[in-house]
Amino acid sequence: MSDEDMSDHLLNPYHRGRLNNATHRISERNPACGDEVTLELWIENNRIREVWHNARGCGLCKATASAICQKTEGMLISDALQLPELWSLHLFGFTISHGRRDCCLLPMQALRKLLANHMNLPESQSE
Repeated sequence: MSDEDMSDHLLNPYHRGRLNNATHRISERNPACGDEVTLELWIENNRIREVWHNARGCGLCKATASAICQKTEGMLISDALQLPELWSLHLFGFTISHGRRDCCLLPMQALRKLLANHMNLPESQSE
């Protein structure tokens, strides 16, 4: 992805809003900066059928939440859990400064936590 893709995710977010038939929901917040992300998933047969998000805060957090929804939709849970947590830092093709890393990590951490809970794994095993 590129800067242009990030702008597209900001201007036309993928699956932003509520998922009416969600089977799983998680909300996470970064108290240091105020970013918040809620993910709603429809999981069926160990596959992520749909992912919707509502992210509030900086543009980087919002764009990352949108991109993660788009990239993980349709994945098997086991495949999504194999994605490294730092994967979200490389979605847009540019280097994320150390001070902004948490903006990209928050949506991915929320997804991994939700999936680990679904699979009854301790969070440390989802890495």
